[in-house]
Amino acid sequence: AALGADSNALNMASSSAAIEKLEPELAAAGWESAKDPNSGKAYYFRRSTDERSWSKPNLPKKSPEDEKKRLLLEGWKSTKDPSSGKVYYYHTSGKTSWENPLS
Repeated sequence: AALGADSNALNMASSSAAIEKLEPELAAAGWESAKDPNSGKAYYFRRSTDERSWSKPNLPKKSPEDEKKRLLLEGWKSTKDPSSGKVYYYHTSGKTSWENPLS
């Protein structure tokens, strides 16, 4: 038997059909939850990729660099210098720094 509802049923699924509140990261990644009409079991689906799963999807762990990017002060961003491979920081004002502005 196919996993979860068919594509037509997915299109009819709405937030009221959700059986479980998803973590913000899962919802932000496009995952939704619904009840399989045949078995009554919960399943997870992502419309954009037509993925379906009986178990809650695992999202990749964030790296320490991802956390640093998230924690930068407003207006600051980070990227790697293509020549050296080192991370540097830049502000929308044009200021740049090899040191994290939070340090």
